[in-house]
Formats: sequence, structure tokens, C-alpha cells
Amino acid sequence: KIVTSVSKEEPIIEKTKEFEYTFKQKTTIPVENSRVIAFDDQTYVLFTSYEQTTTYGLKKISATDPTQTETINSHTGPIRDIQTSPHRDKTYSTLITASFDKTLKIISTRTNNTVLSYTAECGVWSCVWDKNDSNSIYCGLSGVECSILAFDLRKLDRFVGQFKMPFSGPVHSLRFMDDGAGTVGLLSATFGGICFWKKTTQSLSNGLVLPLQGNCYNLYHDDASNTCLASFRTTNVYDKPSRVAFSCHWKEPSILETCLLYTS
Repeated sequence: KIVTSVSKEEPIIEKTKEFEYTFKQKTTIPVENSRVIAFDDQTYVLFTSYEQTTTYGLKKISATDPTQTETINSHTGPIRDIQTSPHRDKTYSTLITASFDKTLKIISTRTNNTVLSYTAECGVWSCVWDKNDSNSIYCGLSGVECSILAFDLRKLDRFVGQFKMPFSGPVHSLRFMDDGAGTVGLLSATFGGICFWKKTTQSLSNGLVLPLQGNCYNLYHDDASNTCLASFRTTNVYDKPSRVAFSCHWKEPSILETCLLYTS
């Protein structure tokens, strides 16, 4: 299920120097076995994966009126990642989805149909748009490949680049970053570690390993603050599941600052 805000009985107020937010209403939306979720801040629509027997797809939910929902049946296996396009208008958006059924798909929310599809040799765990190029997308693979594929949407029948991760395990997270100071590239993560790939004119440079230890299972990057958030499993590095925020000097790269936010 999805809870869109907190209950009326226990309002939460978040205060900053400029804004004050009050959350009062709670809406619970039933979704079968939801694994991942994405939000389009232009159309105010939530996209969540669902699984029902042998059917795998997306549920579209209006954030302004959660009673308005649509279903998109798009895959034959569980969906591992959903990313909304940063290159869209305020009426409709385009999605990319990555699935264990070995496919990467481009889905139009105007028609709710798959417009482009690529079949890999193994499960696809992650995907991301190039925020500076509407024709470029990337996906992360599992299996022995353990690599990142780069695509040009004008010829999705084949990938235009393949980049091998220096760690084993599936590429479970891909994040496109632009620090606003001339450094653009990809952040990628497996359970073995985190890499930064600087984007050049035609390709990606060799992956540079970030000096962070632990078993990472999720990674996010915030463009506004140029800060990353990594989630780590319990290991000899962290005695509890932990969330670590960090910032980097991307040209080297080196960790400038880390902060253990919380453990759970």
C-alpha cells in the first residue's frame, strides 16, 4: 500500500527558514506487491510497480486526486526501477522501466503503451535518463555482465556503449549527476561498492571507485545540494542497517564529508 501523507490526528509540521508545511490528510492506496515508486513533479502523478500472479506493470496515481488511477501492463517479470523523464511537458511524461524479465522499456503516459524496448542478456536492475541529453539513457545489468549499458533512443535496437563495473553483483542503482561546475556523469552502485563515471563528449570515462566501505544496497543523488545518500546493510562496517549522506570532489573523486544520518 501507499500512504501519501500523515494522519489528521497527528499532524507533522516541518519548519525551515523560508517555508512551513503542514500535513493533515492521510490516503491509503492499495497496490499489489509494490516494489518501486517514482513521482513526476510536472504532472503530479505517482508511478508504482505492482505484481499480480503473472502480471507485472505500473499503477498511475494522481497526487491531486488519488481516486484517479490507471494500470499499465508492461512486463513479464518484476519491475526493478522506474524513472520519469526530465525532458517532458506539463501534460504527459515518458518513463523508462527496468525489469527482471531482461527488458528495458520506454513507456508513453499519453497512451500507456510501450514505444521502445530493448532485451538484454540478463536481468535489468536499474535505469536513468541523461538530464542533459533527451536521447541518452543508461541501464544497469545483473549476472556475470555486471555492467552499465548506454543507449541512444534513436536506435534502441542496440547499445552504444558498455562499461564494466569493478565490483561483482547487479548494478542496482544508477544516478545521473551534474554538479553545475563542469563535472557531469553517472553514479553507479552494486553491493560491492560505488563508482563515479565522468561523462565526456562521446562516452563515459573509466569508473572511479568512491572510498566508501560497506554493503551498499541503494544510492541517491540530490542535484540541488550535490549530496548523495547511500543505504548500507549490516556488516562489520555498520552494526545496523544505516543511511549515510556524503558529498564529493568529483574530479578526483574524493569524499569531502560524510554524515551517518540514522540506523534502523
